[in-house]
Amino acid sequence: MPGRGGVAGTAGVTASGYAGVVNDAQTDHRFELSRGQKAFKAVVYSLLVLNFCAYLVVDINNAAHTLNADSTLLNVTSAFAVSSAVFAWLLLIALLELETYALDDEAWTGRLTLVVHAVRLGCLVVITHWIFALVDYAVDLRAAAPLEGVNDLCALAGEERSWTFNLDYRDITDDNCAELSTATTFFAIPDSPVVTDGEGLALERQLAWGDVVEIVAWLLIILATEALVRLQERQVTGGRLMSALRGTTFVSYGVPIVLALWWLWLGHPLYTWDTFLWIGGFTVIEMNLRAWREEIARQMMVRDAMARPETLESADRSDAVESP
Repeated sequence: MPGRGGVAGTAGVTASGYAGVVNDAQTDHRFELSRGQKAFKAVVYSLLVLNFCAYLVVDINNAAHTLNADSTLLNVTSAFAVSSAVFAWLLLIALLELETYALDDEAWTGRLTLVVHAVRLGCLVVITHWIFALVDYAVDLRAAAPLEGVNDLCALAGEERSWTFNLDYRDITDDNCAELSTATTFFAIPDSPVVTDGEGLALERQLAWGDVVEIVAWLLIILATEALVRLQERQVTGGRLMSALRGTTFVSYGVPIVLALWWLWLGHPLYTWDTFLWIGGFTVIEMNLRAWREEIARQMMVRDAMARPETLESADRSDAVESP
């Protein structure tokens, strides 16, 4: 993107040297990261790919319990909404990596820009569907009604129903029904063959709204990050808007962190790991943005110096006097 020039430090450069620096700025459009930063980036991105695979396996396993012959297309897409959304987030991170580091300015042809915008739009559509699925599920849970005539979970054994508690799904059989719950009132999860008791339903509602709150926080983070990228494309590196956007991302991270600790307490280390891994992913993008801002500042220093020839002439005279 514009402004990612690789300008060297300008301290002690003479007037004749500045011309070379500017020429370098016009031909080298990519800043460099340290070896450690590159290694950190490779580890985080590799783990994010593995993280997607883990969620896909979880969705496949859960779909075996939540879907049946009566499931609609919306039910099917909702069953895989999490892994689909994780893949969409992964693509968004990849696009940000391309825009903030991986590709030089010359690589951004009109066709590539169009493709990137199309992929980003597709990702946002998938994430929007995820939000719809989360909110729809949370609202449906409020309408969950007790199963009439069922005061013992064993009465549902052999009816192709599944049991859930704290996001754990089990087939209801004669062998395990007495162990799953001793409650006398049970609730059917809307639009699925899944049942739970009163305690399980209360927890399911909390988890569902927790998901909604978390996705709102992540949306604020991605929107603020995208805005930072667009501003830096225009050579903006400071000001109130930049500070507000960076502050928004910093504060928004608090929501998923709190939820991650709650999930860990509930016994879901995968969700906790997922949260901190995505924070690592956005930290990589911020690392790119910070290096990019520093590069823009160096370029502006060169341009400002070139706009003041008297300063350069003075610097040349000083060098001449100091030379033996």
